[in-house]
Amino acid sequence: MSACSAQAGGSGALWSGGRGTTLRSIARGSRQLATVHAAQLPGARGRGPFPSHLALSSPAFASSMPGRFWLFKSEPEPRIVKGVDVSYGIDKLQADGEADWDGVRNYQARNNMMAMSKGDMALYYHSNTKVPGVVGTCEVVRESYPDETAFDPEDPHFDPKSSEDKPRWFKVDIAYRSRTPRKVSLAELKADPALQQMQLFTRARLSVCELTEEEYNHVLSLAETPEPEAIAAARPKPRAPKGEPKSAAAAAAAASTGPAVSAAAAARPAATSSAPKPRLSKQASAKRGSAAAARTTKSRAAGFAAFAAAERPAVEAALGQGANARSVSKELAARWEALPDAERAKLS
Repeated sequence: MSACSAQAGGSGALWSGGRGTTLRSIARGSRQLATVHAAQLPGARGRGPFPSHLALSSPAFASSMPGRFWLFKSEPEPRIVKGVDVSYGIDKLQADGEADWDGVRNYQARNNMMAMSKGDMALYYHSNTKVPGVVGTCEVVRESYPDETAFDPEDPHFDPKSSEDKPRWFKVDIAYRSRTPRKVSLAELKADPALQQMQLFTRARLSVCELTEEEYNHVLSLAETPEPEAIAAARPKPRAPKGEPKSAAAAAAAASTGPAVSAAAAARPAATSSAPKPRLSKQASAKRGSAAAARTTKSRAAGFAAFAAAERPAVEAALGQGANARSVSKELAARWEALPDAERAKLS
């Protein structure tokens, strides 16, 4: 008898919602009770329980389990790893229709995928971008099977410890289902009191996260409402490309000045403006100061070299009389510093 059967047979009140326990929480607890040690999976090395859905493989049990909900993180912007673009935004998923979710190399994220069932729904999340957030939904259409990219030495996700007879990594197939009416940004998710326990926050490094049904539905309900003004105001503004006006007022001003006006302005002598010159940034100012200091140092070195060449006979005479070389060098430097600025400038 499976752990779930034992739990169910112990008390009918559990399944009827006794003490406020729902069918979903009982099913989730049963999965945890039925787990086996991770050492049964090659390469797991005690990094957590083996995905319990493999232990609970009875068709009758599987058909009675409620669906589960997930979140897939993807990168919409190009990122090259070993010559391969690993980005896969919702545009690509929608164009392809279906995709195999390979390349996951985190044990908990792998375990999450191995716990998935066909028909499970998931949020599609854009990460590693200026405004990360939920942009759509997808559905699990094939349950976990070995990820062959781990076997290929040329693949960015190659793992020499994973083999075809003892696979370490697994993947699932997902299908595009919808786009959200708007992106629900990470900032908005974090600010919502109902979402504070999302695995997206409690296990932020996971690329595949589990959600509760309530979290899944709540995020989709947020997408149906306007973005909060405070969140929208705090969002980074896109930069205008170089050469283009940065505001609507600047655009209108640029449009109102035609070629004739520009030509007339060019024909007039330049007027001196009393407006202060724009200040350099700290970085630009420091860079300019460093360049000026380098030029001054180079000029002074050239002047001292010329002065030393002129004093060479005296230096050789002093050394011939047994003077200490270090003392002679110090005296030469002191005489150079004692020269008037005008003399040193001539030598430089």
